Amino acid sequence: MNKYSLIAGWLGLVAVLGLWLYPWANPAVTLHVKPGTPAIHVAQALKTQGVIRSTTVFKAMTAIVGNRIKPGPHQIPESVSWKQLLAILETPPTITLTIVPGMALPEIAQALATVDPRDPQQFIHYVQTQAKHDLETEFPLLKQNPTTTLEGYLFPDTYFIEPGMSDAQLVRVFIQQLHRQVWMKHPSSQANFHATLTLASLIEKESQNPDEFAKVSAVFHNRLNRNQRLESCPTVAYALGNYRKKTLTFNDLTVQSPYNTYRVFGLPPTPIATVSAAAFYAAIHPEPNFPFYYFVADGTGNHIFSKTYQTHLRHQHALLKQEAL
Repeated sequence: MNKYSLIAGWLGLVAVLGLWLYPWANPAVTLHVKPGTPAIHVAQALKTQGVIRSTTVFKAMTAIVGNRIKPGPHQIPESVSWKQLLAILETPPTITLTIVPGMALPEIAQALATVDPRDPQQFIHYVQTQAKHDLETEFPLLKQNPTTTLEGYLFPDTYFIEPGMSDAQLVRVFIQQLHRQVWMKHPSSQANFHATLTLASLIEKESQNPDEFAKVSAVFHNRLNRNQRLESCPTVAYALGNYRKKTLTFNDLTVQSPYNTYRVFGLPPTPIATVSAAAFYAAIHPEPNFPFYYFVADGTGNHIFSKTYQTHLRHQHALLKQEAL
């Protein structure tokens, strides 16, 4: 090899390194990559958005370093180099999903689809028909559930997830959190976990004030102990498929459903919503020495509790008069 060839080789190496490391002028953009998108389609999208000038160079760079482009929304800043650009595309972005206590399964599915586009009905179908079968060996807490649906078992929390995760992967994350935050922390409740989780979901839906959870729990325990119907309005709203319905009609209360606790005795067959750790704790620790059987919302987020039906009716009428003023 003569000195000219050596110089040319070094110059070529310098040129490649310069191309690899030197930033160029490009706009800041958000690039959305769907799972399974070919590299050439990513290159074309980058060129369309003005990030790169040549799809050929992009293909060459990905061929050199390996095509490890991850799906999801990628935030690409101004003036990136090839090294920076490929590093961004190869880093799995995270999406924030917040499951709020008291959410029903369709509400979770819609919230998930909003931040990570997918078919909400497919997610619901998986949770209702397949997830228990897939996960009950790993998570014994699922085995008591006499149904196939995991309504109420997706623990409410803020999750940082990778875009494009499958329904099965996501549900496993949510169940794992329930296992950690509830099942493992309350070993005394494990023998009756499904019933306790179901009761906790009613407590969660009845009151927006965690300070009241133990009292609401006591009312339900008192009714269960004397075989009195729970008459929980949120169970009727759930039966109607209108999960946030605040005011029920007399006709609503007649709906034929195993979830309508105005008609059936005992608990509904499954939880009706996601359950916070506080609501679950209240379900197993009701307010002691609290001989109340009725409560009505007072319009402030709290409730008025009554020992007798007659007193309960007087409180209802007084609140209705107050609302009419």
